[in-house]
Amino acid sequence: MQFQKLHSINQLLLLKIQKKKHEVNENSLKQLNQYFEGLLQSCQPKQINLTFYLRDPKSQLLDDTPRGKFKTVKIHLYHKDVHSAVHSVLSSCCISTKYLDNLTHSQLQGPLQSASQPSSAAEEEFSFSFQKNPKQNEYWWGWKFGEDPSEEVEEKLHSEPEIGLRGWLRDNIDKARSKLEKYRPLREETERLRNDLKERLTLEDIIWDCGWGSSHFRGCLLSFQGLAAQHPKEMEILKGRTLVFGYHTGVSFDGHIILSSEDVRHNWLDLINVVWKYDCYLEEVPATERALSEVLRGIRIDHRKFQPAVMVEKYIQQLRKLTSALYRYRWQKGFPDQWPRRLTHFKLVVE
Repeated sequence: MQFQKLHSINQLLLLKIQKKKHEVNENSLKQLNQYFEGLLQSCQPKQINLTFYLRDPKSQLLDDTPRGKFKTVKIHLYHKDVHSAVHSVLSSCCISTKYLDNLTHSQLQGPLQSASQPSSAAEEEFSFSFQKNPKQNEYWWGWKFGEDPSEEVEEKLHSEPEIGLRGWLRDNIDKARSKLEKYRPLREETERLRNDLKERLTLEDIIWDCGWGSSHFRGCLLSFQGLAAQHPKEMEILKGRTLVFGYHTGVSFDGHIILSSEDVRHNWLDLINVVWKYDCYLEEVPATERALSEVLRGIRIDHRKFQPAVMVEKYIQQLRKLTSALYRYRWQKGFPDQWPRRLTHFKLVVE
């Protein structure tokens, strides 16, 4: 019993550590994006220190507990040109710079300029512009130096006049249409890449299930396109399946192959190489759901629409725990007498 408690505590600690590392990676990635945008706009950005946690490629993907095998990479950026900055990032992450060394500075500047524009535009679309608004700057500086501006912000929110939905739409519809047209080339390019990959790999579908914008989706598609070109044999197992770019890496209970948009390509390849192992879990899903159905007198097992992706291994474990708990309850206390003998007209939504 004590060992089980220690094991549970250890799992919770590992989950918290992993979540914190993901947050550090995401914040560092945003700072890195802003740094390159400054270089591409011919203005010298301030020196920055970034920290990334890179997953150990030798970690086992099928382990039930989140692995703590991450290595810390610290990057100091002070460069005045894109080529040197990219070289520093790749070298710090132990990624080959052979291709980069063969490029001239002008060759590198062009592709990065075009690729960074959607990211800059998307950031303008979805984030607050602290530099343009002095009042928002005050809140940001107050937060940075330890002050808590939440009360002042809350007062301002309550003092502002309420705006109805119609009024808000009237004030913003022209801006929305303008931005929709502005980002149309990016959406069309992303859709073209998506359809090209679907056709080339004979995929059922490619789904973007992540909070980032279209520019990030386009970047993931380009990365996966390069991976597929380098490893065509490994991609054969994806035929007829649905590929999802999301927050996790694994296989969902409905058979979708999920790749984390935060992972690098070799992590994606590691999963694809062991997809066949997850197929064994997928074969267990119907029998596990039937067992849960029978303990509840034939109730139908269903799932909530649009729910977040659930990994197949975790789903089976949850069903088995629920089935065992219901068996114990039925033998110890029994179900209420007013329940019908069969519950086939009812549904149980499992999340």
